Amino acid sequence: MQIELIVSVFTAVFLAELGDKTQITVACIAARGGSVFKVFFCSLAGLAAITVINLIIGAGLRYLIPIYIVKVASAILFIVLGVFSILKREDREKSEECKSAEGIYALLLVALMEFGDKTQLAVVSLSASTGKYLEVFTGAILAFALSCLIASLIGGSLRKITKYERAIKVASGIVFIIIGVVMLIEALGFI
Repeated sequence: MQIELIVSVFTAVFLAELGDKTQITVACIAARGGSVFKVFFCSLAGLAAITVINLIIGAGLRYLIPIYIVKVASAILFIVLGVFSILKREDREKSEECKSAEGIYALLLVALMEFGDKTQLAVVSLSASTGKYLEVFTGAILAFALSCLIASLIGGSLRKITKYERAIKVASGIVFIIIGVVMLIEALGFI
């Protein structure tokens, strides 16, 4: 098992999830007065389910497309996601995301919100480019667990999180760009 890959995936996913709509939604659900740990476990279950689906997609891409192309495309995807994170303006209206109940709703809502999200695209990309599915899954799930735990515990303090949301998104965007550049340099054979 490659610890470096687990740490890299954890760092990328965790930073990208900070202040993300999923984390804010988990905090909203927890703030509605339900069980913090029920919200945490159900949200994490939704994230785990969608992550497994994206690992399977990544595995399929690895065998359908030449690995060189997958690695270059993955690197470019990381760079684009990083730039998008920095440039994207979020609307401040979060009330619709906060109208969900806990439990099964948290599981389904989080899974649906993450489908096609940048962190899940990163899971597809990393699993396809590395072929290290267990390491990618481990790093991603650990990051999602910490992110959901933080959001669940913060719950009622949502306004404090959104105050710094822009700085967090810029930092995660920069991390994605750096990871993409390093991946591109490796894919092109410079390292």
